[in-house]
Amino acid sequence: MNYSIKGDFSSKEIGGELFIYNRKHSTISSFNATGAFIWGLLNKGLAIDEICRRLCEDYDVLPAEAAKDVSDFVKYLGENGIITFLPE
Repeated sequence: MNYSIKGDFSSKEIGGELFIYNRKHSTISSFNATGAFIWGLLNKGLAIDEICRRLCEDYDVLPAEAAKDVSDFVKYLGENGIITFLPE
């Protein structure tokens, strides 16, 4: 799955919590440390599979749990227009 982060958003991590600000609609979404970790890797352009692998390593979770966490997070970002899915 390929994706692109839209330009209408900026992000800031404060105290382990991630805040994503939508400049167009003046809304803020906040996420815990896991979301901040995933967001950081998305910003680096890593593939979803690689993000899952790193989540397993850094958070000592099982691959199925990591895949669900990343999938849920990416789905939320897509549904809220923060990222766009690109054709493969």
